[in-house]
Amino acid sequence: MTNSSPAEWRTQRLRAKLDPNTIKVLKDQLLRVSFQMEQYAVREESETSAE
Repeated sequence: MTNSSPAEWRTQRLRAKLDPNTIKVLKDQLLRVSFQMEQYAVREESETSAE
C-alpha cells in the first residue's frame, strides 16, 4: 500500500471523481495528521521527563 492508496480509497468512498488534485489534498491531510501526532508525542514525552 502506497501513501496515495488511503487517499484514493477515501476519494472513491466519497463517490467523487478520482481527480489527482483531490487525492493530493487528502494525502496531504493524512500526512499532516501523522506529523501532528508525532509532535504531540514528543511534547508529551518532554513534559513527562521534565517532571
